[in-house]
Amino acid sequence: INTYKERKNVDKYASVVSYEDFVENDFNLNIPRYVDTFEPEPVISIGQNVKELAELDKEEQRLFSELSLSVNALVATQSLQDAQELDKLKAYLNAKAKRKQVQAQQELL
Repeated sequence: INTYKERKNVDKYASVVSYEDFVENDFNLNIPRYVDTFEPEPVISIGQNVKELAELDKEEQRLFSELSLSVNALVATQSLQDAQELDKLKAYLNAKAKRKQVQAQQELL
């Protein structure tokens, strides 16, 4: 409100524009025409992203191993029906791990 009341020019926020400027711009009230809000995109470090992806892959493998161990432990203590359901889960997890390996190999090519 103070910017408006005091008719201030504030970089990337507000601009005091004369009537002549409006006329020159065909009375266009589009804010970006008068206030530059452009911010450059941050530089992306490809090396850093690759490193983070590798760390995430390691973490995913660690969690997958923990989950597999937990499922195996549960299979030993459950009823036959529960064991069959856990076997389905193990099969799903193994299939997912194989798909992940194939995907990683394809990405290397």
